[in-house]
Amino acid sequence: MREIDIPPLWLAIAAAAIWGVARVWPVMLPGARPVGGALIALGLLLTAVAGGQMLWRRTSPIPRRVPRVMLDSGAFALSRNPIYLSDAIMLTGWMLWSGGIWGAPVVALFMLWITRRYILPEEAEIARRFGPAFDTYRAKVRRWL
Repeated sequence: MREIDIPPLWLAIAAAAIWGVARVWPVMLPGARPVGGALIALGLLLTAVAGGQMLWRRTSPIPRRVPRVMLDSGAFALSRNPIYLSDAIMLTGWMLWSGGIWGAPVVALFMLWITRRYILPEEAEIARRFGPAFDTYRAKVRRWL
């Protein structure tokens, strides 16, 4: 079960929930599709940049793996969790694009779940491993945005 308990699974579940809300209570706001599409594209770009940084520095983007290095520049200067941020941006974009405005609580619940399930344990491990350097970084860069 641990192998499939990964953030993309929860992202897919949240996206499906928003899609379901959009089918039951559709609300298409003027201009929502282009804005939603732009947010999805922005999220994909942020994921690519942050993932590329992690691969470049030879540290794993896979949760629960011990980080080899602490990243604090590029996308990681914007957010301590740029890939999770990009997931939330893409979900928001999907909500707008699909007409699932009433699915906004799903985005909030996704962020809460990801924070508790992945971010807090990851930050504890990074703090243990990198100590004062992480404390300094944490004081300068917000968890989400």
